[in-house]
Amino acid sequence: MKAASSCFSRYGYEKTTMDDIGKMVGLNKASLYYYYKNKESIYTEVIFFEADDFITKVFSEVDKVPGCKDKVTTYLIQRYTYIKRALNLNQLSIDSVQKLVPLFSEMYRKITQKEIVSLSAILQHCIENGEMIPCDTRRIAQTILT
Repeated sequence: MKAASSCFSRYGYEKTTMDDIGKMVGLNKASLYYYYKNKESIYTEVIFFEADDFITKVFSEVDKVPGCKDKVTTYLIQRYTYIKRALNLNQLSIDSVQKLVPLFSEMYRKITQKEIVSLSAILQHCIENGEMIPCDTRRIAQTILT
């Protein structure tokens, strides 16, 4: 994933080839096809890996921040910064976006669910500390993400 991520960052999605990725990990193109159906599947897995890693790191940082309001604010700022950076690094052509959208939808659902669970846990902690009134934390987390 790190090698593929490096290739996509360096060359962009359109110009990265299976050969480029293979060279970085010491495999030939045929070996990569044993593990991955195509470049699109590698790309979506890289995006998922990076997003999942981001979520883990940001919620680790949020845990260190005192106070409910500051935790939620820290999360939202970090999320906005990540998305802005990711969009700039992963500029895709219209043709590529059309090919990748079906692959991204399932990945986006999984990432969003993980964010909702983590954000809901923060809100539940806020309720337990008396910083928020009792509410449906999952629904509030989903609303915040929306």
